[in-house]
Amino acid sequence: MRTPNPVVLVLPLLLACSSVTKDIAVESEVGPASDFSRYQTYDWGDATTVLNDPDGHWSAPGFNAVEFMVAQIDTALQKRGLTRQATDSDLLASIGTGINMEYVDSAKMATIPKGALVLVLVDNASGNLAWMGTATGNVQGHPDDDTVRTRLTHAVSEMIKQMPK
Repeated sequence: MRTPNPVVLVLPLLLACSSVTKDIAVESEVGPASDFSRYQTYDWGDATTVLNDPDGHWSAPGFNAVEFMVAQIDTALQKRGLTRQATDSDLLASIGTGINMEYVDSAKMATIPKGALVLVLVDNASGNLAWMGTATGNVQGHPDDDTVRTRLTHAVSEMIKQMPK
């Protein structure tokens, strides 16, 4: 019996993941006075997300998406060398989400609702913006929980990659 090539087995999974996240665009902005070489610690400021979805385009997944995002961000920040510290932290993190950012897709001439995840890091000493990352993507209707997790993980990972070191 011939052993299947692992690339042939894994490639469909990789392609499926990339197609699930291909619409997600990430941008970031560094605060003008930020010096990331001196940031060593962070904590969560107001980690409560604000969901703006007046037209009801989004349905909640079967898991706590806020807890999932916070855990993903914690892991990513710690991999970048930041330590979570409850008092006197260098940075305060907060996240926000929103849906209702509609745009016209010129190819289809259809209005497609967009969703966004915003991660903000504030210099705790000055209160100024240190860094902000934004991920936007098409609202997927009623995706399964694994798809939502994949999309959130991708968004967080791509945002954190844009953070200065």
